[in-house]
Amino acid sequence: MQSLRDEIQNAFILIIEDLHHLQDKQHAQEELTLRLDARIKSDLPTLLTCSRLPSELRGMSPDFCGRCVQGLTLPLVLPGRAAQRQILIELLMK
Repeated sequence: MQSLRDEIQNAFILIIEDLHHLQDKQHAQEELTLRLDARIKSDLPTLLTCSRLPSELRGMSPDFCGRCVQGLTLPLVLPGRAAQRQILIELLMK
């Protein structure tokens, strides 16, 4: 466990996707809260993704939710049909 803690703390940028999978996993949330606190204190960049705001999900601790929304929080939506087509065209032209 300590090696994972060190890896999280020492990563140049930490990216954790799908935080919604931590619902009702209090121990994991507590551990990640401590790791996020250390990264925030060290001013290290961290990118978290979730299907919704963690505070909107049941089974998420308030402390954990508070760490997840510090900084810039953006909703992301899939591109529309026209944008998807343009992206595909540009990728095919490479």
